[in-house]
Amino acid sequence: MKSADAPTLSRKPPLEGRRILVVDDHAHTAILVKQTLLSAGAAEVAVANDGEMALAMLPSFRPDLIVTDMMMPVIGGMELVRVVRQAALTPNAGVPDPTVPIVLVSAFGSRRAVRAARQAGIDAFVVKPFSVGSLVKRVDRAGNRTADFVVRADYVGPDRRTSEKRKGPAHRALDMEPVALIPIADDTLASHPLRVVTQEDVAGEGGPSMLQALYDRIRDLEEERAAERA
Repeated sequence: MKSADAPTLSRKPPLEGRRILVVDDHAHTAILVKQTLLSAGAAEVAVANDGEMALAMLPSFRPDLIVTDMMMPVIGGMELVRVVRQAALTPNAGVPDPTVPIVLVSAFGSRRAVRAARQAGIDAFVVKPFSVGSLVKRVDRAGNRTADFVVRADYVGPDRRTSEKRKGPAHRALDMEPVALIPIADDTLASHPLRVVTQEDVAGEGGPSMLQALYDRIRDLEEERAAERA
């Protein structure tokens, strides 16, 4: 039986005290990610509209973590990762910490995309649409990196070898969890809390097919954007 005088243990927010830089050219997604990270305990969350703005902010903001979209104008997420990691080989005053944990967010969930992101030196990969829980879990895991940081001419980033030995072949790709987001109109963002639809919310009849259709549509749109910029 629990004693009335027994102390209650308060659970520490997973991202308590973290300074996080969110990089995304889509305003709704940036607001959603920012709100999610703050609600998970982040001390401060700054937002950049693209990789160029993010690089300009690094010396003054000095984030503990970076959460970046992949497809953006000017400088995309993959190029941002490469610039940050390259500073470990060639010192760059504009990149004070080339070892900063980086979470890449994208609608591209193919093995090829994940493999390229891993080779660029990311810590975690999150597929859009995502759930609040999956995003916070990936960011928390990235911020508590336990692997060594490798600096070689052919690779700069967290050491993959230990984690890949521990996991089976089916789990060697970075964790991905597509989950639908409720679209919110511009005029309701300020007055209504953002909410995420989880797999459980759409478990009724017709739910999974609707979810897959939404996921496929977002992926197609990003592929179209990528083709236009090529």
